[in-house]
Amino acid sequence: MKIKFYIFFLFMLSLCYTQLLQNTDINSIKSLAIPGWGELSLNEKQRSKVFFIAESALWFSYLTSYYSNNRYIDNYTSFASHHAGVNLNNISDNQLSLLIVHMSQYDNMGLYNETMDRQHSQSEYPDNSGYNWDWDNDTNRNTFNDLRIKSSKMKKINSFTISALIINRLISFFDIIYLNN
Repeated sequence: MKIKFYIFFLFMLSLCYTQLLQNTDINSIKSLAIPGWGELSLNEKQRSKVFFIAESALWFSYLTSYYSNNRYIDNYTSFASHHAGVNLNNISDNQLSLLIVHMSQYDNMGLYNETMDRQHSQSEYPDNSGYNWDWDNDTNRNTFNDLRIKSSKMKKINSFTISALIINRLISFFDIIYLNN
């Protein structure tokens, strides 16, 4: 049954694709490159303006969230170094994200290892590793956690903005096809 669905789906997709190709011109390609450019070529100045403003706002959002995420990462990395005595720059990327979450929840590595031992978990950190952290107080651990959460939010906004940039191009592309008909 699934194979029939996939064949039907591919057939319908190819049918739509060929229909789109018949209505595609250079202005459609312009709108895929820079939303609003194709509309401007067709003397649709108001529509063009809307797409240009949306594109500018999305790029501003992308750059702001990208640099904010990097700034928060730098801040919590140096904050952890100063207040927890751990150098996060020496830890590999695949282990770093989990360590950061553990650091934001436990006061030190010993407390974390004790908790994992009680739960019979195999995710303890070895004592002689570079993962050893020890927060000087709860307030600093909570500040570190806040910085981590803000960084995560900026990364989500960045991913959302990339999707919005793609959607803006597609809407502009289909708008040109609509205007050509």
